[in-house]
Amino acid sequence: MSSEQGSGIRIERLGRILFHWRGLVGFIGFLIVFWWSRPTVGSCLLSVPIVLVGLGLRFWAMGYIGKAARGNEIGAEKLVQGGPYRLFKLRRSSATGHPLYAGNFLLVIGTLFALRPPFVLGVVILGLFLVEYSLIAWAEERFLAGSFAEPTRDGFSFRNAATEWQTLVVMVLIYAFGFLKA
Repeated sequence: MSSEQGSGIRIERLGRILFHWRGLVGFIGFLIVFWWSRPTVGSCLLSVPIVLVGLGLRFWAMGYIGKAARGNEIGAEKLVQGGPYRLFKLRRSSATGHPLYAGNFLLVIGTLFALRPPFVLGVVILGLFLVEYSLIAWAEERFLAGSFAEPTRDGFSFRNAATEWQTLVVMVLIYAFGFLKA
């Protein structure tokens, strides 16, 4: 095994670990941001459009991928390349895109705008988010490349998208805490 293959395996393993713990990592990040936050009613209201776009993107993406994205382990029932999955690729050669992560990025930016933590903390949180989700995307792409020969032709399903109620509840709670602290 070459050193390049070895480092690729280590990156993939780290991506899988981060995927498994992504909810806890995000929650810890939120607690740190909230502790140092200085929200105002205005900052909460002005950030709503960013969050709505992030939620909309996640809803659209979940309509194609479904509940398989909610697990704790990297896996898939099918290779999805339709809808938003054809648009949000890390590389042109990628088998599929990562619109859920693009939606998450918008949710993080919206939350940072709403809660107004110190600037440096916001930059650090965004940087850590980008590193975490880049590693997760790397691991997912390696999994998908070895798992599926043909992409699915399935379209959008409202039943699949409806699982996004969980993300909506989390964002409502974040904003409720932000308004209470404002």
